[in-house]
Amino acid sequence: MNLKDGLVRGASATMVVQVASIGLSWGSAVILARLLGVAGYGTYAFLISLVTILRLPATFGAAGLLLREVSAARAKENWGRMKGVSAWTLRFSLITSVPVMAAMAIAVFLFPQYIPDKLEPALIWAAGLVVLLPLAALRGGVLRGLGKVVWSHFPEQIVRPVLLLLFALAPFLWGSVLSKPEEAMAINVLATGVCWLIGTAMLWTIWPKQAREATPEYDGARWRKSLLSLGLGNAMYLLDGEVAVLALGLVSTQADVGVFKAASQFAVLAGLGYAVVVANVSPRIAADWARDDVAAVQKTVTDGSRLAMVYCTPIALGLAVLGGWGVPFVMGPGFEGAWAPLAILAAGHVINAAFGSSTAVLTMTHHEKSNAVAFAIGLVINVGLTLLLTPPFGAVGAAVAVVCSITLRNLILWIYVRRQLGIETGFWGPSAPPIDVRD
Repeated sequence: MNLKDGLVRGASATMVVQVASIGLSWGSAVILARLLGVAGYGTYAFLISLVTILRLPATFGAAGLLLREVSAARAKENWGRMKGVSAWTLRFSLITSVPVMAAMAIAVFLFPQYIPDKLEPALIWAAGLVVLLPLAALRGGVLRGLGKVVWSHFPEQIVRPVLLLLFALAPFLWGSVLSKPEEAMAINVLATGVCWLIGTAMLWTIWPKQAREATPEYDGARWRKSLLSLGLGNAMYLLDGEVAVLALGLVSTQADVGVFKAASQFAVLAGLGYAVVVANVSPRIAADWARDDVAAVQKTVTDGSRLAMVYCTPIALGLAVLGGWGVPFVMGPGFEGAWAPLAILAAGHVINAAFGSSTAVLTMTHHEKSNAVAFAIGLVINVGLTLLLTPPFGAVGAAVAVVCSITLRNLILWIYVRRQLGIETGFWGPSAPPIDVRD
C-alpha cells in the first residue's frame, strides 16, 4: 500500500469530508434531540427509518448500477453508454418514487384514522424525501463512477447537514423555537431540496463534454436484470439497518428508539473508515475488472481492507471506552442508556471492516446475485433476533441482533468471493495476483 496508486490519498481526502460530515450531522442531531426531547426525537427517527424503507423502489440498485456502468464506460471511453445509463436510471427513479409520494399524501388526507396521531403531521412532509433522496443517490453514483469520490459526498454530507443546522436554529431569530417532529421533518425536506439543486449544478459542471455530445446508448434488458439483483441486495442492506429502529418503535417506547438512534449515530464513527475505503475502491475495481486486470483488483481489495482496519479499530475502542460519558454529555439527559448498544455496534463495524469490500467486489464484477442471497440471510437473522431480543432487552437486544446479522452476512460474502472469483477480501489477504477463476 503506497501513495503512488492514490488509494491512501483518495481515502484520506474522503475521510476528511466524512469526518466533517459526521461533525455537522452530529451538530444537527444534537440540536434536534435537545429541541424535540428524547421521545420527539424518537418519533422523528422512526419516520426517517420509514422513509428509508418507502424509497427502496426508487433506489432499487440504481446507484450501484450507475457506479459500475459509468466507471466501466469511462475506462473504455464509451460516452454513449454513459449518457444512456444515466438517463435510463433517472426515468426509473421518478417512475417508481412519485407514485409512492402520492400514496403517502393520499393516506394522510383521506385515511387519517389509520395513522397514529404522533406520526400524521410529519408524514406528509416525509413524503417529499421519498423522491428527493433517490435522486441524490443517483447523482452520487454518477460522480463516483466518474472518479469524483470526494465531490460525490459533498452535497449530502456537507451542504445538507449545514442547511439542516441553520434551519433548525433559524426560529430563534424571531423568538420562536422548533419543538415538534413535523417541524423537524419540514426543515429536513427543505434542506434536501436545496441540496439537490446545488448537487445537480455540480454534476453539470463535471459531466464530460464527450458524454454531452454523444448519442445515448441503451441496454435496458441487461440493466433491468442487473437492477433486480442489485436492488434486492440494496433493499436487504437498508432493511437490515432499519429493522432495529422500526421494531423498537413498534414494540418498545419512543425513548428507546431515541437511545438506539443516538448510539447508531455515534457508532457511525467506527464504520467511517470502511465507508470511505469502499467509496474509493469500488470505481477502481469496476475499471480494473473491465480491463481484465484481476491482479490489480486483488491489490486494491487487500490494501483497502487493511486501510479500513487502520481507520476503524482505534475509533471503535475509543467509543467503547468513552461512550458512557460522551453520549449523554453531547445528546443531553435521557440518553444514558446508549453506551451498551454503542459499544456493541462499534464492534460490528470493526467486523465489517475486517472482512473487506466483498459487497463492492461482487457488485462491480457483475456477481450481484450473491450479494442479494447474503443480505437476505442476514436480514432474516436480524429480524428473528430483533423480535426475540428487543422486548426483554430493548436497545441492547436490538444492537446484538444487528451485529450478529453483520457477522453472518460478511462470512457468507467472503466465501462467495473466494469461491467465485478467487479473490481474498479480508485484511489478511495477499497483494499478489490471485488465480483467475472467471468463466
